Amino acid sequence: ERTRLLYVAVTRARKRLYLFGEVKETKEGEISASSRSLLSSIQHILRPEMLIEGSGAKTQPEQTGKAGFQLMRLPSSMPFPEPARPVQVDATGADTPSISAEPEFNWAGEAIKYLGTVVHRYLCRIAREGLAEWNAGKINSERGRMTAMLRQLGLNKVDALRNSDKGVEIIDRMLKDGRGGWILGNHTEGSSELAITGVVDGKAIHAVIDRAFVDNNIRWIIDYKTSTHEGGNLEAFLEEERGRYRKQLATYAELLKAGGEKREIRKGLYYPALSAWVEVAD
Repeated sequence: ERTRLLYVAVTRARKRLYLFGEVKETKEGEISASSRSLLSSIQHILRPEMLIEGSGAKTQPEQTGKAGFQLMRLPSSMPFPEPARPVQVDATGADTPSISAEPEFNWAGEAIKYLGTVVHRYLCRIAREGLAEWNAGKINSERGRMTAMLRQLGLNKVDALRNSDKGVEIIDRMLKDGRGGWILGNHTEGSSELAITGVVDGKAIHAVIDRAFVDNNIRWIIDYKTSTHEGGNLEAFLEEERGRYRKQLATYAELLKAGGEKREIRKGLYYPALSAWVEVAD
């Protein structure tokens, strides 16, 4: 069994193999290893010229004729050097990243962020598979999978169960909303999580557009925002959101234009938890 274990270990090498262990050289010039060492199985083929001796010992030239080297252990008290200064590059991402990269409202807690990530994944899946494949029953059947996704992202069992309920409710609400169905429906040149890179104002920018498609010869750019709004004055909240994301959506439009888009481009924000739509002008 010991020999088999050694065989399995050493036959993983592709080009070169180093075996580390403690051995002794006898007066007859043979190598001797402890019977408890795996090296004892092959000590009969070991030769002094094969050894690279450890620290404190006289080094021997390797079989290839190259000078040997000495292994030394760094002291645990050794201070590490200061890291190199960061390289400054003239490149940036979109001012406000899409939910696929970093969900909005970082202050709202990890649960809100992770729920946004999971809901976004499902919206992409629904758009890809088609609305005909999804109904209230199928959404409910995904509750367990959604809980597992939230657990994988880092939520505990209680929070994952609670937020999977919210996720099912949000997706069901969007599918029942006319505007939500239009966004997720089948369109010309429809894309979800459309990754696009280009140069805007002399800067290289990479962005991911949540939903993009062409309807009536108009190119639509839509970002999902899974945030909720507590209290009254929803209109004031949505107007504030319009100003907050205007530059981000304008950047997306410029990237598409730089890529050759000649059609009219219109932009919007959709809030599935609120069934709210905000069109954003330049």
